Formats: sequence, structure tokens, C-alpha cells
Amino acid sequence: MLSSRSKSLLQGFIFSIIVSIVLVTLVPISSIFPQNSCQVEDNSYDSFLHYNQTFSDNLFSSSNLSSFTNDSLQLTLHDPIVITSNDDFLTYDFPGNGTELEPYRIENLEITAESYNGIFIRNIERYLIIQNCVIEAEIHGIDINSISSGYVLVQNNICHKSYAGIVISGSSNLSIESNSCSYNNYSGIAVGSSSEITVKNNTCFSNEIGMRIYSSESCIFTNNLVYNNLIGFQFQKIKLTTISNNRFYNDGITFPYKKYGSEYDYSQNIFENNTVNDLPFVYFYEISDQTISQTYGQIVLYRCNKIEIRSISISKTYRGIALIECSNFKLTNISTSNSNTGVYCIDSLNIEVNNVTFYYNSQGIHFSNTSYSKIYQNLFVNNLGYGASFNYRSSENKIYLNNFESNSLTSYGPQARDDGENNEWYSRENKQGNYWSDLTSEMCYYEIDGYANSYDYYPLNRVERCPDFFVRKKMRISLYSIFIPTLIVLFIKYLNTPSRRNRF
Repeated sequence: MLSSRSKSLLQGFIFSIIVSIVLVTLVPISSIFPQNSCQVEDNSYDSFLHYNQTFSDNLFSSSNLSSFTNDSLQLTLHDPIVITSNDDFLTYDFPGNGTELEPYRIENLEITAESYNGIFIRNIERYLIIQNCVIEAEIHGIDINSISSGYVLVQNNICHKSYAGIVISGSSNLSIESNSCSYNNYSGIAVGSSSEITVKNNTCFSNEIGMRIYSSESCIFTNNLVYNNLIGFQFQKIKLTTISNNRFYNDGITFPYKKYGSEYDYSQNIFENNTVNDLPFVYFYEISDQTISQTYGQIVLYRCNKIEIRSISISKTYRGIALIECSNFKLTNISTSNSNTGVYCIDSLNIEVNNVTFYYNSQGIHFSNTSYSKIYQNLFVNNLGYGASFNYRSSENKIYLNNFESNSLTSYGPQARDDGENNEWYSRENKQGNYWSDLTSEMCYYEIDGYANSYDYYPLNRVERCPDFFVRKKMRISLYSIFIPTLIVLFIKYLNTPSRRNRF
């Protein structure tokens, strides 16, 4: 039999358990880690292959595309051509003899390669011109590999409906001129691991990437017409290269994501007189304490500090405004539309975005490894994907007093994504979050998509009956801090009663 003291302790122990169970029932775990009563489907959009509007490929007349079309010449059907040595020329009946005055000529051919390249040239030391051909291939229309000393000229060809139109790799001192490259699954013209390659007077449209260069130096891209690609011009790891007098429409120039060291410092390259939608493309490097208010077709800033961008409108490009390794910026009174990304920030710090309208982009604003920034009083409307998104390295950003209306149109999911750390989607001081057009009357807070498990606890359009999240959280913690220690103390006392110890 238990003593009266033991009975009292046991009764207190049982009473504490009952009280704790009641508390858990009355103040559920969801008050600290909430789950909306109306869940939102989770469909993520990490990248977008097309803009929210369709552009016609009849932007320019056929006379702009190249000096000929496949109807303007009598073309001869021909099998795919593979030449990997000087002797291979002897197996084909091409005009010319391979000298500088009489180069071999691959010309006036129509080639369809269902399983490989249309024309593949490698390791030759003979002069060659490839011209006036129409090529469609499974892999590359024209592939030039390991050629030097100006032996090859590629001009006036149509390379279309392949993986890539024209590819130059491991070569030097070659010219790619007046070709038309379109409807290729990847790139129109690509140059890799090469030097002194001249790419001029070409037309690239309706590819994923119009023109691309990587791991190369001392090249020239000039007087090219590039339009209706996802990306107009892409480059990585280049130096001493000139990109000049090119015209981009409905796409633009993208800078690389990663740092590659001082060997490929992009200040060594020249960007001049390029236009995007007939407006100047501008590239600023290491400027500070300036205000940018002139209208441009596309703006890229690299390693800049204390810049204000205001009162401009950018549309129909790849990334309207791109900040790379920048700090202490203010973007205000801006509109971005019909682009892949309205504002893109990477490796940056302390970016303030205020009174900016993002509409009909694939995504409104994206932060990559960008922290300690404020995004407030902006309008995100009808963007195909997320209105705002943050990758896993972006942290300590504040997002509040914004209007998110009808974004993520194709996913029917959340209008924003957060994969970062400690980003707050509300003002803790004013207890004000953002307006969300898809917030229902059953939802007291808005769940942000992504791995950060972020919430807007104070949506501007939530119903008045919703409780204050932080008050409930503090009450919950206070109740547990009182009763759980009490429960532990009572249990310890119960174990230490003489009658309890004698049983052991």
C-alpha cells in the first residue's frame, strides 16, 4: 500500500499529465509549425524555356537572313561529308585543289544527316570554303574541329533543325560569315576552346541559344542579327574577345553564373554598340556612386557599388537587369516585362528593390547567393513562374508589402519560392506581410514554396479573425515552460519517495 504522501505525489503526477494533454489539445503544434487548412499544390519551376508571349519569326524579311535561300539556287542532294585528313579530300569530287588561291569548295549542296553531323571537318591542312549549302542534321550541321592557320571559311549556309547549327572547337584563325542558323535544339553558332575566330554578319533565330562561346580568347563577334532565341548570346571563360555591333531582339546577352578566377576577368573583354530591341545594351564594370536612369534594352552590372537604378522600363530580353557581385544597390520606379527574368542578382549584398513592377516574365525576380536585401512595395503580376525566388545560398532578406497577383499561372501553386535561410516574408515590426491573390478565407498565413519552409504569417488580405502568430507562439512556449518542468519535478519526487525506493 502507498503512504498518503506517495498517493499525493502520484495524484499530482497524474494531474500534470492530464493538464499537459489538455494543453496540447487546446494549443496544437500547428500554432508553432503551422499547416494551412487549405493546402496549396507544390509545383516547382526552376527554369523556363519560353517567355510568356509568343513572337513571330517573321520579324525580318528573308533578305536579312542570308544572301540566298534554298529556293534561290539549284542545290544538289548529297550524303553527309566526313573529312579527317588531307587525303580524304581525294575521295570527294570537290572543285579546287586545297591551295590558298584555289581552295577546295563544298558548295551548293543539300545535306540531311539523320544520325550524325552534316559536314564534319577535322585535322586538315588544306584551304577549304563551305558555302551556299542547306544542312539539317541529328547532331551538328557543320562541325569544324582542330583546324588552324585560316584554312576554313564558312559562309552563306543555312544550318537548321539540328542540335547545333555551326560548331567550332579546338581551332584558330577561322571565319564564320553570313550564315543563317535557326530552329536548332541548342545553339545556332558555338565556339569552344578556340582563338581568333571571327563570327560576323550571321543571322541566328529560334534556337535555345543564338550564339555561344566558351573557353576561348581573342575572338570577334560583330554585326550579327540574333532574335527570338531563349538566350541571344552566352559566354563563359573568355578573354580578349570583342562583342560589338550586334542586334538582339526578344532575347539578349547572359553573363556566366560561376566565378572562374582572374584569368578570365570579364573586364578584359569589349562590349560595344550592341542593341537589344533597338535600345543600347549596357555593361558596367566596377563603377560606384552613380544613378542610372537612361532607358536601355538590357543592363548588366559587374562588381559595382552604391548604384541607384530608377525610372526605366525593360522588356523582351533574357534578363532585364543583372547584378553580379554588386552591393548597396537601390532599384526603384522600374517596370520589367516579357523577359525570362526581370531582375537577377547573384553573389550580391544589400539590394533594395522598391516600387518595381514585374509582369509577364517567366519569373519576376531571382536572388542567387544574395543576402541582407529588402524587397518591398512591388507588384508581381501574371509572371509565368514565381514572382520572387531565392536559392539555397540567399539569406536574411526581407520581403513585405508586395502584391503577388496571379503568378505561377501554369502550376496553380505558390507564387513565390524560398530555398534560402532566414528570409522573412513579412515585417516583424509592423506585422505586415504581402498581398496574395490566391489566399483563401480559410488561410491565416501563406505558405512559400521551397525547402526553407517559409511562411508569410501576416498576409495583407487575411481575415480579421486570424490570431497573431507570434503571440500564440509565445503563449505556447510559456505554457510548456511552466508545466513540463513541473511534471519533471513531480516525477522525480515520486521516484525518490521512501516507499518507492524500498521496492527496488
